[in-house]
Amino acid sequence: PSKHAVLSPSSSKRWLACPPSARLEELMPNKETAYTREGTLAHALGEYFLRHRAEHPGQRFSDTIVEETKEVYLKRPQVMKSALKEIIGDICTEGLDPWEMLQTVMDGYVRPVEEDFNTDYAEDHNAILLVEAELKLSEYIPEGFGSSDSIRISGNTMVVNDLKYGKGVEVSAEQNSQMLCYALGALLGPGELYDIDTVVMNIFQPRLNHISTWKISAEGLLSWARVILRPG
Repeated sequence: PSKHAVLSPSSSKRWLACPPSARLEELMPNKETAYTREGTLAHALGEYFLRHRAEHPGQRFSDTIVEETKEVYLKRPQVMKSALKEIIGDICTEGLDPWEMLQTVMDGYVRPVEEDFNTDYAEDHNAILLVEAELKLSEYIPEGFGSSDSIRISGNTMVVNDLKYGKGVEVSAEQNSQMLCYALGALLGPGELYDIDTVVMNIFQPRLNHISTWKISAEGLLSWARVILRPG
């Protein structure tokens, strides 16, 4: 995503605690760093492969993709870099090892989401996987919007996944306002077409070998939105 809301889910912890901070942040320029480029690239790779998965439910492809890509990278690294540029466009990749990033994203994010979706689909052929779905939050957040890395819906359960590629500190999904905002937008958007009663939130941090999961009822999520989010 190239557009960001003033009251973005990613900074919700800050503006819920101090609402004026959102306006102050508007005055500060967005500076691109090696870390932000790295995160953008990792998310682009995850999106690229999960979109393929969403279009071909019931198939498994990640093992084959990784092995074929490794073979290309080891024999012809320039071909790998050229192919990568087709996926991510003009994002600067200087100083990055594309094979290492691809393997990390595939092993720590794409494959777990893929396996969970395959399980869903085996039990329910109406199960869906949404990638970078647009989330509309204006009902609770003024001019609020965002996007979720991936969303799985099967039966009465909706799962919201978030990839964090940095290797700073472990992040918990429990009572995480960013994840709650994503889940709310998903519930009010694509989730409206389903009778959702349970919402699961997953945070994947593959470089820390960390996955955090938290569950809330749809009723509890809407209660949080009314009592905490909208007043904040």
